[in-house]
Amino acid sequence: MKVYQKNKKSVNGAVQIIDGNALYEKAKDGLLELSMSLGIEVMLMMFEEDISQYAGPKGKHNTLNRTGYRHGTEKTTVTMGGKKIRVDRPRVRAMDGGGELPLESLKIFQSGDPLNKAIMARLLSGVSTRKYARTVDGDDHDAVCTSKSEVSRRFIKGMDALMQEFFTRRLTDDYPVMMIDGLELGKITILAAMGIDSNGKKKILGISEGGSENSEVVKGLLEDLLDRGLNPARSRLYVLDGGKALHKGVTDVFGKAALIQRWSST
Repeated sequence: MKVYQKNKKSVNGAVQIIDGNALYEKAKDGLLELSMSLGIEVMLMMFEEDISQYAGPKGKHNTLNRTGYRHGTEKTTVTMGGKKIRVDRPRVRAMDGGGELPLESLKIFQSGDPLNKAIMARLLSGVSTRKYARTVDGDDHDAVCTSKSEVSRRFIKGMDALMQEFFTRRLTDDYPVMMIDGLELGKITILAAMGIDSNGKKKILGISEGGSENSEVVKGLLEDLLDRGLNPARSRLYVLDGGKALHKGVTDVFGKAALIQRWSST
């Protein structure tokens, strides 16, 4: 049993909680961790697309119109979410013996960071805007897709699709603890709900774009989680900051029986 608190209070004997600050640190890193994992998945998909342009689809042996063939993988360093990471990148060699062929998408990951905070914020805001049928100032979609290269547009399109799929998935796991807070990403505030299971593993469950001072935004986020399968009858601890809107949103949806703990960053 994962322990987060020094006292013995628990939620259905599953997870003990008191240190809201520790949970907040987990939540603060949660969106970046999620975006990093999705970003790496999109990057590898882009590498495969580049390879296929030379060597055709993987597993098919038709040699017509091929200019290259697959030649294993090698380690390389790329930048993602402000971090240098080591990944396996595929290699392809020319059919005519002319040596290794370049991957167009590899350059952008080696020379820059396609997953900066501004892009991440707009992607998350875009998912939230479509989900809740809200409007925002300006045209965020055009802002995201305005890029210096086609490679950047491919990356953003892939990230947008995976995020939309992730934040509309069914929720079937048990989360005795939920952390809800507004997190600043660039100039956008993302209200995020993070579930923590009985083993202490965290997972971002849902998001909405907007400040934590609007209880209707909070209720919309929670109702979306219920529509996607979150168990409303499960006894659960909600870890919130001191904002009244978060408290009201939780009690409006789950009733006064909801267990609520406040945290403070000071």
